[in-house]
Amino acid sequence: MKKITLLLSLCFLASMGYSQSYYFLSGTGSSAPYYQSLDEDYDIVLTTDRANPNSELNDVLSASQTLPFTFNFYGTDFTSYKISDNGYITFDAAESVSNPTNTVLPSATAPKNSIMAFWDDLELEQNQTFLFAVVKSTLGTAPNRSVVIKWFQANHTGRSAEVDELLYFGLVLHEQGGFDIVHEAQLTLGTAYTETATIGCNNGDGTEGIIIEGPSASFPAVTNNAGAADDKVYSFFVGPQVAKDAGIISVTMTKDVIVSNGAVSTVTEVRNYGSDNITSIDLAYTVDGGTLVSDNFATNIAPGAVRSFTHTTAWTPAAAGSFDFVVSLGDVNSAADEKVDNNNDQSFTVNAYTDAPDRTPFYEIFTSSTCGPCTPGNANFHGLINGARAEECTYIKYQQNFPSTGDPYASSQSVARRNFYAINSIPRMEIDGGWDGNANAFTANLHTQAVASFSLVEVGAEFDKWGQAIKTTITVDAIKDLPNARLYAAVFETYNENNIKSNGETEFLQVFKRFLTPVAGDPISIVSGTPLEKTYQVDFAGEYELAADGQSASWININRNHDVEDFNNLRVVVWVQDNTTKEVMNSTYATEILASTKKLTQKVDASIAPNPTNGITNISLDLIRSSNVSVVLTNAMGQKVNNFDFGTVNAGTNTLNVNLSEYSEGVYFLNITTDEGQTSQKIVVSK
Repeated sequence: MKKITLLLSLCFLASMGYSQSYYFLSGTGSSAPYYQSLDEDYDIVLTTDRANPNSELNDVLSASQTLPFTFNFYGTDFTSYKISDNGYITFDAAESVSNPTNTVLPSATAPKNSIMAFWDDLELEQNQTFLFAVVKSTLGTAPNRSVVIKWFQANHTGRSAEVDELLYFGLVLHEQGGFDIVHEAQLTLGTAYTETATIGCNNGDGTEGIIIEGPSASFPAVTNNAGAADDKVYSFFVGPQVAKDAGIISVTMTKDVIVSNGAVSTVTEVRNYGSDNITSIDLAYTVDGGTLVSDNFATNIAPGAVRSFTHTTAWTPAAAGSFDFVVSLGDVNSAADEKVDNNNDQSFTVNAYTDAPDRTPFYEIFTSSTCGPCTPGNANFHGLINGARAEECTYIKYQQNFPSTGDPYASSQSVARRNFYAINSIPRMEIDGGWDGNANAFTANLHTQAVASFSLVEVGAEFDKWGQAIKTTITVDAIKDLPNARLYAAVFETYNENNIKSNGETEFLQVFKRFLTPVAGDPISIVSGTPLEKTYQVDFAGEYELAADGQSASWININRNHDVEDFNNLRVVVWVQDNTTKEVMNSTYATEILASTKKLTQKVDASIAPNPTNGITNISLDLIRSSNVSVVLTNAMGQKVNNFDFGTVNAGTNTLNVNLSEYSEGVYFLNITTDEGQTSQKIVVSK
């Protein structure tokens, strides 16, 4: 969970004082499910017809949406809700119209049983390129699921330049009770407008509710490019609020460690849910149910605020093994916590090892020859990596289909990899599937940190190439079982120059060409100490073709043509990744098997029949892969008589016909040469 800094906000009814149903804490930072859902699949609930330039959604209430769990709101259980384009949801099945006229809360004229994320006269515009919509998704597993609802690029109705200001906001319903309102971003493209919304909630008859701001609330001062750091979050909890109430937000502790590295620190993040300032707090941990290791911290945590505490007694593993930790919260202000159901004790396992594989970080750069900012991004990357650091990492570049018409080497596979990370702008760079930023922001310190990162996985690979085919054999092992890993292997070309476009670059290095594995990786189950071996092959078809641009209509048909400038420059990079967390566990460049060495040591499996022959003889040839095949006929003295060129022959068992009817009787030799090796077969011609 991302850290948040929170201040207590008072919850009130219009004329009744504090609400006894909910209280809320407001602040900046993240609602973890909301931000996690940015990378997850979602369902579109409300959107315009993108094929119709006159389409827009204004004052629309969605059909009933089924909740995956029962949600209690002001004492009533609900299993469905409806979404309004005007910035609110209602649990009331009787609500049938979308109300654009926001008021103070509570109110009998406001939508019943509703949560107002940003209630105002809003609409969703039509756009053929970008999505204007309200979407939903469900995260987590029972009994800790969350439903996330987002208004994506909503705007106010009736303004002269409606898409000049776009709003991004949403809310999160928690299966355990309570909800969050999140104000993510306000994008101003032209004219800035004053917002006039209501933020809060309203019960079933309008007699009880909470108003945070309104009915003339401005959208919080958040930006579209600051990440979660300045986003406004209002977290609602089932009340009443008590005086002494704390809970553990998270525990930071390295979960995989080397015994010889010594002590491992534990940092616990605590939030004050109560109305009193916290001046002292007790925290403790146990290992494998053993002795309680306790700390009392003097502090000053304001209501709603969050503080981190480093336990004074660090844990030191005495031997390799798995250790079960429980971190717990004790007294608050030298007295018992008054609401223990949100203490949120943390349980987890720490694994200690005697040794671990070296980490080779994997850098993925998303770029295009039509992208101006990509030029300095690539220059910065190579300025840092070229030289000694190049030996410490692997990297690959995926050319993209934008901006403008995009790079000619963009492909369905390179675009799919971008979508895997939910990337919508370039230049972009991923470090081991974790750090996500502009390649121009890459630093030597980030590289040093990546190299020093712990690795559970050891991976090695070789590759062979012949003609227009590449084959790789990969070996994977790990220091603990990893049942849900994915293995990836990709072919790249070390140097390209034919895809020059508009950004000033004249050479392009380590350009992605094709996955050898499936695009989404090959699911593997790694059993520690039992190396897993996998083999993959790709054949590049036909002749070289350069696409006119990077648009999908121009992409080459890989079943007929290829986009490799020089097959001598093809290489293979291999990595192991967790597709759920996106973490790349380790990577390597495959080592090329030299063809000259291979041909000296490998014999081809071939036989001939009939033998003797009076004319036609058949060569039965078993090939591991498609290969160029030629046969040289020599006489008993070793003199060349003829040459038969069969071109490219498919993998598997093949029958090749050789006509010897024009040659005189005697002993001859058929010298068979393939990309896999050579063999010589004696043949007798008898008439």
